[in-house]
Amino acid sequence: QALGVAPGEMAIGTVTRLHDSKGNSYLVDAAALVVKERPNAKFFLVGEGPLLGDLQAQARALGLGDRFVFHGFARDVAAVVSAFDVSVFPSLWEGTPLTVFEALAMGKPILATDADGLLDVLTDDRDAVIVPKRDAAALAGGIVRLIDDPPLRARLGAEARRTSQQYDIAA
Repeated sequence: QALGVAPGEMAIGTVTRLHDSKGNSYLVDAAALVVKERPNAKFFLVGEGPLLGDLQAQARALGLGDRFVFHGFARDVAAVVSAFDVSVFPSLWEGTPLTVFEALAMGKPILATDADGLLDVLTDDRDAVIVPKRDAAALAGGIVRLIDDPPLRARLGAEARRTSQQYDIAA
């Protein structure tokens, strides 16, 4: 509710820095493809960075309107990620983002690219759907697959929780 997700909408989001390495322009392009097929999809880009203006202009040019929300900085990342139906990591290159551990611990269905730092933690079709980086159509296809397949989302979420136990602070 705090994010403005209406009943029946699917919240797809990422918490990230708005830098080239994070691949957010591919997510904006993917969102345009997804919204054409699944108008109940609503995208959230949470974070700050030098690419904000460019990404907003890209979303405007694609006519995404209120289907793509630029949330800005979030102090309570866990609260934001908890609202997502699907947590997306469109990275081009990556260390290992802390937010992937938060999404895993919350049992979120994850869609990620095959960037090295993500592949260090995630396994395709076990705890995430992995798609090629720099490929908006592949991102869109993965998102539509997750929207359309609630049992897959549930299975990935359960496995994400199991994976997160390997990275618990006590471990």
